[in-house]
Amino acid sequence: MSVRKVAAEAAGPGLAINVGNTRVALGVFGPNGLLGTFRLASRIDRSADEVQGLVTPFLEPFAPLLDGAWCGVASVVPARTPRYQALARSWTGSEPYLVRGDRAPGLFVDVPDPAAVGGDRIANAAAAGEWSSLPCIVVDLGTATHLEVVTSGPTFIGGVIAPGVSTAAEALFTGTARLAAVELEMPEHVLGRTTRECLQSGIFHGAVAQIEGLVRAVRKELVEQGYAGSGRQAASGRASAEKASSERAPSARAAKGRPAKAASAPKGRSGQAVSVLTTGGLAPVFAPESSLLRRVVPELTLQGIAILARRAALEAAATRGR
Repeated sequence: MSVRKVAAEAAGPGLAINVGNTRVALGVFGPNGLLGTFRLASRIDRSADEVQGLVTPFLEPFAPLLDGAWCGVASVVPARTPRYQALARSWTGSEPYLVRGDRAPGLFVDVPDPAAVGGDRIANAAAAGEWSSLPCIVVDLGTATHLEVVTSGPTFIGGVIAPGVSTAAEALFTGTARLAAVELEMPEHVLGRTTRECLQSGIFHGAVAQIEGLVRAVRKELVEQGYAGSGRQAASGRASAEKASSERAPSARAAKGRPAKAASAPKGRSGQAVSVLTTGGLAPVFAPESSLLRRVVPELTLQGIAILARRAALEAAATRGR
């Protein structure tokens, strides 16, 4: 197969898999974007055959499209990673790219130990570089609540990890004798009149306050450290940021078949205002209640896996052509 053909296939269809603590998400991508998704519970006791049986009805219609396609896996559960790498390999015939902080094509990872950063967070950061202006805070609301901070480059510089809303609520219910579980929904008033209303208010409004507080604190720190501007400073910084963006190494999307270059990490500073992207299973619940979380990208992590896997495939194609 020619290098040109390999590069064309790398930019085309593929399979992205995100292995989380609670659920596993699969996404099939076509040349123009995400075609379909499927989710299953993330259980350690499932055999490879069981997993294949569960995903086959979803993947089978895409089988002709996936033959020879790229594939990528992000996993925060090491014990389950090989199972889903094998799954991706069996449907595409390609070696899956494993999302890692120390090998993230087109993304600078400016933290003390890049390899220790979860694959889902690296995928979110990569997606932010394509889906948003920078600097950007990604708010991922799932089993854990975590924020990824991405500055110009794009450069992942760290973030925040906190217990997820449901995780914290379950700990409260299991650790107390007289507090029964309640459904996660916004109560009519912050001031609860019954124990049930008090719990719902504390869980829901407490979560919104925590998320907004973290976003504001991180945004303030980015401005103080020179990664971002605010008000007049942000407006005056846009021109220089756009100039820097045009001079930086092209992404796989802009490179049109060439792998992204990453010669040296930029400082990641600009005069731009901070943007916010929200994703995760609980994003539809909380985003409508906060003016800070209005831009929701439901499958941002899968999008990031796809971006990185495509870039890795393009790099492999370029290497074969040398």
